[in-house]
Amino acid sequence: MKLYEIDRDYMDYLHKIDSKVLTHNVDKHQRKFIAIKVKLNGYQYFVPLSSP
Repeated sequence: MKLYEIDRDYMDYLHKIDSKVLTHNVDKHQRKFIAIKVKLNGYQYFVPLSSP
């Protein structure tokens, strides 16, 4: 299993497209977004192991 750190700027970009993508408050703690990659029906998804 490989862990990935998702860039905060990318999470902010995704949030602008879909408000269900959660981001964290910049004024508070700077937590990392950690995920694993899963392949399902030919598509690759990042499944979060951490949350904002």
